[in-house]
Amino acid sequence: MRQETLDAVVRLVVDDRLVLPLVDLAPVLHPTPTQTSRTVLRIGEGYHVVSNRAQGLYVVDVDADHWKSWIHHRLSAPLDESSAMTLYQTAGHEHLSLAKHLTAETKTEEFVAGKGVVVRWERVRRNNHWFDALYNAAAAGHLAGVRMLPVEAPPRRPRVGVNSWFGDQRRAPFDTERWRDMQRRWNS
Repeated sequence: MRQETLDAVVRLVVDDRLVLPLVDLAPVLHPTPTQTSRTVLRIGEGYHVVSNRAQGLYVVDVDADHWKSWIHHRLSAPLDESSAMTLYQTAGHEHLSLAKHLTAETKTEEFVAGKGVVVRWERVRRNNHWFDALYNAAAAGHLAGVRMLPVEAPPRRPRVGVNSWFGDQRRAPFDTERWRDMQRRWNS
């Protein structure tokens, strides 16, 4: 584990303990556990919480490839979808540095025996720190219970009955007595 990763501490409250360093892990080298234990306290979407009793803290092992894909999926989603992630509106050059960090890695897929197709993110440029910070914030938010808001369904319009076609008249658009008389004749 890198010292700079240990120094970057995210403060959250989990089981009344305070410090949770986030550690980037390659899922092929360090697979996600399938069940909780004395040391693996929680398994989440693309992360798991490990108790590090020697240092007296919890460590969140984050699947970097999963969360980087999660971020890019939301950034590339159409704006009318509920999963879309947007940036504040400003002049184009204002987001240029962020765009460079978000594109400093490329998504690659490769076949791994026993696992199938595995997604990996490979570094193209060194400056990817904001991308790392963004996906770690997304994983920390998920751990803290933050979820995407569902899109509200448009309000339902009141149903329009047949009687409304004829204005305020409170009668059926046809002769109901005659209709019932015809039904009686057919049924007999």
